[in-house]
Amino acid sequence: MARIITIQKTFMSPTEQITSAAALEAVFNDPENLRKVTSVRKHLEAGDKAKAQQVKTTLPGIIFVADDFAETEKEVTTYENGEEKKELVKGKWRLQESAHLNGLAVLDSDHLKEQPAQIFARWAPQQLKDLGVYLIFKTSSDEGMKVVFEARQEWGNLIDNVREMARELGLPADESGKDASRMSFAPSAQAGDILYFDREGMFGHDNAEYDKIFGEDYRQGKSGATSKDNKGKVRSSEVRDFDITECKYKGVAMQAIVDKWLGDDVPQEGERHKTSLALADELRYITDSDAVLIEGILRAQPWVQDIVKERGENVAQTVKSALSYREEKRIPKRMYHALIDAGIGIFDGISKSKLPYEDWYKRMSRLRLGSYQSATDIIDDEWIKVGGVIMSAGMYDSLLTDTWYQDWEGYPHRLNVLSIGIGKPASGKGFATMLDKYIMEVMRKEDEEGRKEEKLYKEGLNERETSQKEQKKDALKRPEKLVRYCPVKTSNNVFYRRLENAKVALPDGDYHYRHLYMFASELLSLVKAAGNFQEKRDMMLQAFHNEMNGVDYANKDSVNAVMPVHFNFVATGTSTSLRKFVNPQNIGDGLATRLSCFLMPDGRFKMRPYNAKPRSMKSANELKHWGEKFATLKGEVKGISKLTRHVYNLVAMHAEEADACGDQPTLEMCMRMQDKVMAICIPHVLSTQKSWEEVQRTMTVKITQQHLDFARLIFDVLLGCEDALFGQLWQDYFDNEERDAQVRTTTNKTAQFYSLLPDSFTTADVGRIWGYSSKSTASDKCRELCEQNVIKKVKQGHYIKLISAI
Repeated sequence: MARIITIQKTFMSPTEQITSAAALEAVFNDPENLRKVTSVRKHLEAGDKAKAQQVKTTLPGIIFVADDFAETEKEVTTYENGEEKKELVKGKWRLQESAHLNGLAVLDSDHLKEQPAQIFARWAPQQLKDLGVYLIFKTSSDEGMKVVFEARQEWGNLIDNVREMARELGLPADESGKDASRMSFAPSAQAGDILYFDREGMFGHDNAEYDKIFGEDYRQGKSGATSKDNKGKVRSSEVRDFDITECKYKGVAMQAIVDKWLGDDVPQEGERHKTSLALADELRYITDSDAVLIEGILRAQPWVQDIVKERGENVAQTVKSALSYREEKRIPKRMYHALIDAGIGIFDGISKSKLPYEDWYKRMSRLRLGSYQSATDIIDDEWIKVGGVIMSAGMYDSLLTDTWYQDWEGYPHRLNVLSIGIGKPASGKGFATMLDKYIMEVMRKEDEEGRKEEKLYKEGLNERETSQKEQKKDALKRPEKLVRYCPVKTSNNVFYRRLENAKVALPDGDYHYRHLYMFASELLSLVKAAGNFQEKRDMMLQAFHNEMNGVDYANKDSVNAVMPVHFNFVATGTSTSLRKFVNPQNIGDGLATRLSCFLMPDGRFKMRPYNAKPRSMKSANELKHWGEKFATLKGEVKGISKLTRHVYNLVAMHAEEADACGDQPTLEMCMRMQDKVMAICIPHVLSTQKSWEEVQRTMTVKITQQHLDFARLIFDVLLGCEDALFGQLWQDYFDNEERDAQVRTTTNKTAQFYSLLPDSFTTADVGRIWGYSSKSTASDKCRELCEQNVIKKVKQGHYIKLISAI
């Protein structure tokens, strides 16, 4: 008896039988298949994998391994008079549970390193004949090949045969050949896809015994390997044992995230495969691209289980296809919002990237750190030590308030820093409090006289209110002594007055403003502090570029002045408190790009060493010492141009790369990186010179390779942490901005109805699908589609599609 194979011309139609080589060659030579295969390859060359997949799925599907399917019922969606209809249709549907094996097997080898034709040329015809190979053709991607061959009972079931043939031919094998209902998209002979075809071998005889041995297992859903040799086997047992209720991300159930991703609508027939492919693609960003885990999550979805049951959907292949797509730098918008809707905070580590803390530490340990050495020595955890540099920089720069340098634009530039350390409670960020205690001791001592005057002034005002004798004395003069160390609970009026008092005359007759400084061990305390928080936030925005600010209130106690804002701020906090400062509503005002951020490592609990003896104060004394040294320096830091140029080149390189690939968030985050890196580098440069006395005398430095390497490290740390904290927010911001800027468009069902047309159709088909009652209206629609060059008229009332989808 001659062998038979089957074909499914569309996903919405039952299978049909192909009983001869001539009938199969007619499929290979169909001009429509040539057009579609060519279109698939053009879309892949253009990088549009989604469009390529959409066109590929319109190709006929050949089921080489099955000669028939038992008749079953399937719910089919159709459109009649423009309305969607669901009906049960009887037919020989492509379901594994009803498949009858014909004794053929298919080896699928995709993403080959060489051209399929080059690989085929290495095989002798006799070798293929001896192995029972009947057909070899290129896949529509032009990067893979399929080998159809006689299955051997001694080798086992289909997947066993696939693996054995892969070894014989030296090809990689994926698991797509394990199901009895698995189809192969038709190749095009006119495109040169058919590399080998033994017509007599394929259709010359039947292998009925093969179905008697293995067929019932497939009809019961058992398609796993039967042989003892499991080399190259996918961890299918792990998928079978998978329990989605035990799977969580950031403490939130994975199923809850999937439900938020799906929304209210369960994927319907015709959308399920596409939806599973999209879900697999986006799950990679929160599963570390674990194929087994992603497959388990997909298989746990009822709608995926339906297509597995109905047509033997190869979920492993779906995952493989999804993981072959280009991986974006950040979590896609749909998954990002699903995570937030599922209860994960926007700063709770929603980031695809893992920060290279260990690499940062190794790079830093090879450098001389100068003033930053003691700032890192008080930190026990090696991964956090670089955070000591970021935090202490804001303190050192506040003490270097009388210095400046020439920036990349040629202007004098002050050392302005807003340092933020973000981490979970008890994550180790308390080191910043120690740094503030020791480094800023010199500033607090300088403030003592001014604070004493303020205290006496307040006491005097109170006495005037309660004593008639005191009221007869001369009016009290408000103290103007400089106080720079501002606690979190500083009223805005007092803050403005201290900004005004920070005006200092220079030897050349000019003047400048010294920096005020504020430290918050918990960001949230600043929000809760007395006064208007938004005003303090505005001053942070203005402080980065020393912009002008001022107040002219009618209140007699208020400051009436306009002055540049010189204000450095250092704080630590949790993701909850950071949301008060930066969130989707205010990300666009630029505060995020002004912050020098350090993100504490997550899930890295480490007990601090137990000290039986009193702790050495060496590092604490060193911090005090450097604070005192920096407070004495005045004037321009000269000799810095080599470092300025180096940082400029770093920023330019990353910005140009981001611009070239359309990465707007990275481009935005690069914009202020020059000033932030330089502000952290200058204390390092000053403290690592050969002679401190020479620095004090000339304010001239010499830049070495150590300084350039340190700058590169700081650039990488700042950009990495800022991206981890704000990258997704920026991506969302630009996506929304692009959406809001789009011209309003109207939508209709033309694209949807067009996809329902067969490749060859009539005017009556258009009328039925669009719901037109008039034949002339249907003719007008056909004329319109012809003018749009999406269909072609072949004869009166008959048309063919020129593209697969609108």
